[in-house]
Amino acid sequence: MSIRLDFFNLPNMLNGQWGRIHQAGTNSNVPLLTVTGQTAVTNRASPSAAIPIVQFQPAYVQYPIQNNAANYYQIQLSARLDW
Repeated sequence: MSIRLDFFNLPNMLNGQWGRIHQAGTNSNVPLLTVTGQTAVTNRASPSAAIPIVQFQPAYVQYPIQNNAANYYQIQLSARLDW
């Protein structure tokens, strides 16, 4: 007979703020970059050579914590009987 004890998401068991999954949700339209302009075109033969200037906004969206089982610690106890 063997007994096994499994811990899932152990960091969350040690501290409630650890081991959480932050997701932007199912909507993929989360604007983290904003195009503010583009550089001047130096080659008139290739007008698409302008480089876009973007601004990163890290605090633009506060991602909510999804309420699913992966955010919480779990303990599983199993026993196996061999003969």
